[in-house]
Amino acid sequence: MAADTADTAVAVSGSNAAGTSQVDVARFIDERPVSRLQWSVFATAMAIATLDGLDLQSMALAGPSVAREWGIEPTALSVAFTATPLGMVFGALTLGPLADGWGRKRPVIIATLLFAVFSLLTAFAPSLPVLAAFRFLMGLGTGGILPNLIALVSEYAPAKRRGALTTLTFSALPFGSMLGGLVAGWLIPDFGWRSVFYVGGLVPLAMAAWAAWRLPESIRFLAARGDRDADIAVLLRRIDPAARFTPSTHFTSADYSQKRVSIGLLFGPGRTWPTLLITLVAALNTFMLYFLLSWLPTVMKLAGLSTRAALLSTVLPNVGGVVGAIVLGRLIDRFGGFRATAVGGLIAGSAALVVGFGYQEPAILIPALFFAGSCVMGGQPALYVVIASMYPTTLRSTGTGFALGAGRVGSFIGPLAGGVMLANAWSVREIFIVAALPGFAAALALAAVSLLPRNFLTPQV
Repeated sequence: MAADTADTAVAVSGSNAAGTSQVDVARFIDERPVSRLQWSVFATAMAIATLDGLDLQSMALAGPSVAREWGIEPTALSVAFTATPLGMVFGALTLGPLADGWGRKRPVIIATLLFAVFSLLTAFAPSLPVLAAFRFLMGLGTGGILPNLIALVSEYAPAKRRGALTTLTFSALPFGSMLGGLVAGWLIPDFGWRSVFYVGGLVPLAMAAWAAWRLPESIRFLAARGDRDADIAVLLRRIDPAARFTPSTHFTSADYSQKRVSIGLLFGPGRTWPTLLITLVAALNTFMLYFLLSWLPTVMKLAGLSTRAALLSTVLPNVGGVVGAIVLGRLIDRFGGFRATAVGGLIAGSAALVVGFGYQEPAILIPALFFAGSCVMGGQPALYVVIASMYPTTLRSTGTGFALGAGRVGSFIGPLAGGVMLANAWSVREIFIVAALPGFAAALALAAVSLLPRNFLTPQV
């Protein structure tokens, strides 16, 4: 009976004039429970994102020890803080479009290897310029990982649970940052700052090998190509073993729009303003995110915390990020992505203001850092869902890569702005007032893009 039901579900997908059955792979995935294959994709993506999150925190946590060992001012490390985000811009803009031609799997493996090798080499950096160069090259890999993982996860997740599953998967980013704070708090005092990069390099090498062996290609990407029906049938049977297909079954993707992929397809009527506004949101979010990741330990030290307490202060927003990502994912599935993430931006800005005005009171500082992390770090995975939902399969990695890549401008302006404010002896209150403004601006931009007409399915000529 199960086989009959599956056969019926496949048959109603359609047929052509020659009698060849057609199966819409998106509909196939949407109509079935989440399978072991899909959970394995989500788990692999989560593991890679955890390592990515761990490294996001590593330079900031190692920074004070690096400055002390090399006899330089902490503000001189701004060049190293900004090198990684700058590399991520080029990585996302390069590997995003490549993935819409190559598929998702190969760019994920290549990017993870880049990330691993240059993270490991960071431990052997003899000087600040070499350190910055290694961090830039590592950023190429980090920037290329996310657009492709986001596309892969969103394409394996059924529509009704896409928000929750995607944000659950990428809650690994703040979890990795939280783990980085705990690991660094243990490793750096006893083993030195280089130990963090040994861990951050060797473990991703193992993950790249695992992904090469076990990570499947996106089914929707294969369907968009139109020449991999046999491979698609194998993957769909792993999702539903009861499904039956004939050698003449052809698999399609409903959101297929065009075979020629370029960044230019992100612009045009119904495309330009949505693309620019969602990229602005990404920039504002990464400004807040990288400001917190880069300077929170230093600012908290200036506020009077001990060195260990300042390091551990990074744990609070990261714990909030894990919780916030999961909560926002559920809210996205219920209320829509733009509405949920806009509210998150308002909360993020408000929480940053509270940190600035209440940092001297632990009863105020602790929940404020938690809520700031919930909507800044947790807001990142939620934003991934919104961005991925805007673009069809054949533009998803390109669109996501452009928005996240160009949006990375915020990730190096944030650390630079923090360095300038600290160098000019701004107060903790003044610093966090500036840090709050992007949250409010992001909420306005999200509201605007939600009201604009969007048309990414019609081919542009």
